[in-house]
Amino acid sequence: MDQVKIGKLEILTFGSFDILIDGESLLTEFGKSQKALSLLKYFISNKGKKIPVNRIIESNFKLYDYTDYNNALRSQVHRLRNILKKINKQLGQDILVLDFVAGNYIFHMNDDYILDVEIFEQHVKHLTSVSLNEINKLELNYDFKKALRLYRGEYIEGTDFFDWIFPLRSYYKRQYLLLFS
Repeated sequence: MDQVKIGKLEILTFGSFDILIDGESLLTEFGKSQKALSLLKYFISNKGKKIPVNRIIESNFKLYDYTDYNNALRSQVHRLRNILKKINKQLGQDILVLDFVAGNYIFHMNDDYILDVEIFEQHVKHLTSVSLNEINKLELNYDFKKALRLYRGEYIEGTDFFDWIFPLRSYYKRQYLLLFS
């Protein structure tokens, strides 16, 4: 009988994108399925949002010459779900979930995971919301150093040919620059 190991999921979006369980990269799970990986990056960037099929196609598939874009999307979603199933099995629980509800895809991350961009935003929010009267220099210094370490480069580097990435990159770059103001 296979014993299921419960691992710690970490997703790195700053700099080189990676998905790790207990420090080991899972990008090999995608093999030649780079379109499924690109789709996962898109879903992670829109985590928890209802995304209509036509917006996903427009954002991710219009660069390719398909005769049937809906079928291409269904095919890549099928591949992605199979990969997510393998990852969730390694984790011992369903953490990465892609649902289809009323014509919309919704990507959820349940329970125990680390997403660097969420932690980065928490540190930036804390640093920018503290008034001068409340300053605890040690705590601020910790938040500042932690945020700087998390920002390892542009948001999801290597995704330059998808237009949806540019507003997010600009947003996180502004957040990063806020640290120095």
